[in-house]
Amino acid sequence: MVVTRFGHDGMGDMLVPASALYGPQTARAVEKLPISKLRYPRSFLKALALIKAKASRVNRLAGAYPDDDVNRSQCSNDIIPTALNLAAISQVTGQLLPAMSVLSSALNAKAAEFGQAVKMGLSHQHDALPMRLGQDFSAYARQVELAGERIEAALTGMYELPIGGTAEGTGLNAPPGFAHDLVAELASYTGYPFREASNRFEAQAAKDAAVFLSASLRNYAVALTKIANEFHCLGWGPSGVLMVCAQIVGYDSAIAWSGAAGDFELNTVMPLIACNLIDSIELLAAATRNFEARMLGGMTATEEHSAEVVEHSLAMVTALVPVVGYDRAAEIAQRASVEGRTIRSVAAELSGLSGEELRKLLDPLTQSSAP
Repeated sequence: MVVTRFGHDGMGDMLVPASALYGPQTARAVEKLPISKLRYPRSFLKALALIKAKASRVNRLAGAYPDDDVNRSQCSNDIIPTALNLAAISQVTGQLLPAMSVLSSALNAKAAEFGQAVKMGLSHQHDALPMRLGQDFSAYARQVELAGERIEAALTGMYELPIGGTAEGTGLNAPPGFAHDLVAELASYTGYPFREASNRFEAQAAKDAAVFLSASLRNYAVALTKIANEFHCLGWGPSGVLMVCAQIVGYDSAIAWSGAAGDFELNTVMPLIACNLIDSIELLAAATRNFEARMLGGMTATEEHSAEVVEHSLAMVTALVPVVGYDRAAEIAQRASVEGRTIRSVAAELSGLSGEELRKLLDPLTQSSAP
């Protein structure tokens, strides 16, 4: 049997579990909305507690009843979106971006390590031209770097806080200077460049900044999926990363839909936006750290086998086209295919080029040198 206590608020008495740290309003929500056991992420609750602590400091009241202290000059309509912004920024800057920086550095290190390892580049999943494995890894590193820059750019709108708009943006019941002082307190404590929303009606009614941030996370998930898929093709299997990325794309769809679902002065789907956005950030950060630690650390290149594959590729004939012409190059490639020989051996018979000329033209390292 659950031991209960009586709680009281403006709606009357309500039974609350004796061990619960919440009050009658939350108890009513638990009773009326038994839909799932999902809870706000801890980072969101931490952000909410920080806002309440700083609001209490700004109010400078010593009364015992909470509504006259930590809740004064506030409404859930401006506190919840403020907590959403604060939590998302905290997790992006404290968890995700550092993890992405480590991953891009590790990929760049592999790019240097594999700088002399040749492979066949693929176009439409067919051999195209020789390239270096390190060039692939340099592309991966740049993808991660650019994704991080896009996420950072998306944070700009999140620094605008709707606090002080209270119920619908008019600021009713918030004294002059309250928003300014609370934003300053939060900025000073966190070190983030928070600012008052230039238009509180927009900041409370719309969640466009959160939708934009989610889109940048989806962009990173798409880039990470491409990288992970290619790792899988090369013999490594980062299935956990792929599942995370699929989840992020799903979360983003729900966030976009929720952003469009706001009516008039309040977006009532903010709880879903908050949970999905913060979970997206935390999942991506964890997957990024694991990808770097588990996939890249012991990765090596089988350079001899890769060079042999390049040597036997019919695509090697491409380098001969400017010298011998298209028709002769096609003849060389056709005979090499029919007879199961390399382009080099057939070209020695049909191209009219010397051994030294063929060596230079068919050198995969020369062909793959960046301009």
